[in-house]
Amino acid sequence: MERSKPTEATSSLEQLLLLELEQEQTEDSAFLESLPSVDLSTLLSEMAALKSEVRAETVASREQREHLQKALQLMEESLQQAQQREASLQSQLKQLQNKLTQQVGDAWLDGLERVERSYEKANLLAQPKRRWWRTVTDPSALSLAEGLALTKQHLQDKLRALGIQRIATVGQPFDPQKMEALETVSDPSLEDGIVVEELIPGYIDKQGVKRIAQVIVNQNKGK
Repeated sequence: MERSKPTEATSSLEQLLLLELEQEQTEDSAFLESLPSVDLSTLLSEMAALKSEVRAETVASREQREHLQKALQLMEESLQQAQQREASLQSQLKQLQNKLTQQVGDAWLDGLERVERSYEKANLLAQPKRRWWRTVTDPSALSLAEGLALTKQHLQDKLRALGIQRIATVGQPFDPQKMEALETVSDPSLEDGIVVEELIPGYIDKQGVKRIAQVIVNQNKGK
């Protein structure tokens, strides 16, 4: 079978493609010719200038970073000093509060001791007394004893609010750290060293003993 000859349409298409290719080559050549010519020395100079600019920016950036680091360090030191001052002030304030609390507690203890002594006297006077055929009570002494009892209760409440507690003594083993034995008795029915009576109450708080309790202690003979 014989190969067919190329048609006229195919030949025209090939010519058109060749023309387009030549036109693209012409445009590329024109674009390259339009670019500015650069010699090697100019290029090296521009690269050196760019390198110097980058180096200068790097130095400036490093100096700025160091400046910021120093500023941050100063801020941290200032904050630490402020915290230390605050801690010192808090400590001084706490010491002052403790001192004032102790002073107030001591004053209230002194007042309570005076009120208790006055109450004992007033209570003794308020006891009914036998007068011939009838029993007589002194109303003024009774009123005074009642008022002193209320005052005593008020002071005891104030002391408890400050953390000051009365030392338990009667029925407890004698504790030389909290008690002072003014007298001794001998009672075989009780254990040796047991407090049998409290003469003057003692008080204690978180800091330690504020008032030593004065007591009578059981001390069996032969022990």
